[in-house]
Amino acid sequence: MRVSSLTKHLREQNWFAVVLDFIIVVVGILIAFQITSWSEERQGLNELASAESALQIDLGNNYFFAKERVAFSDCRIGELRNLGERLLKFDSSWTGITRNDQDSSQRAFKPVLRSPSRIWGSRVWNAELARGTFNLMNTDRKNQIDVMFKQTLDLETLEDEIQTLQARLKVLGQNIDLSKSERLRYFDIVSELDEKSFLMERIAAQVADQIEAIGIVVDENDKPALRETLVQEYQSRQETYGPCVKPITLYFLEDQGIEVSP
Repeated sequence: MRVSSLTKHLREQNWFAVVLDFIIVVVGILIAFQITSWSEERQGLNELASAESALQIDLGNNYFFAKERVAFSDCRIGELRNLGERLLKFDSSWTGITRNDQDSSQRAFKPVLRSPSRIWGSRVWNAELARGTFNLMNTDRKNQIDVMFKQTLDLETLEDEIQTLQARLKVLGQNIDLSKSERLRYFDIVSELDEKSFLMERIAAQVADQIEAIGIVVDENDKPALRETLVQEYQSRQETYGPCVKPITLYFLEDQGIEVSP
């Protein structure tokens, strides 16, 4: 309607009306653009809020996994040290290592060493980052989270390598004759396990510190149920890893004095 009016005034050479019509058309377009922009921003903020909620789950899981791995370190050091010392006693016969492991009933050969195997969460972050959902996030927070999730990729790699090395030691669960060269070869595997486990524990400690700095939001009403879930998880892990599992204190539950132990 306004365009036809503008055309009419141009034919009539009514320049004042032409300018007025032109201004009205431009202002209308700007207002339409602004409304569209507001709508898109509001939608973006809604998507960001939804992604943040999903992200909290990954942050919480990664925090628990990192704290668990660090708590496991003392037992891991003791087991590797004991195994390494036994391998270097060349004058003694090798007797297989036995483990009370309820999780090994479906395995042909029991593991000699066990350590937590976790799926570190970064799927939500990677997917929503690619979609641009986090473009509206505070830059410092975005960078903090991105660094943390990149480190969880390192943890996933190290965990896979550790599981592979542990599997290569299953033969030590048997009563067999080991030559000096074989003992040294297995000692090299144990040494590599020690280095990779040490590195994983260092990175896990950094990840836990980073997540505390990023912050985890837990609704007060959800804390009792969360505590119960974590206690059950702790008890389940105890059945698999025995005394190697240590109680873990999670900072976002400290206001209730909650320690993740039975």
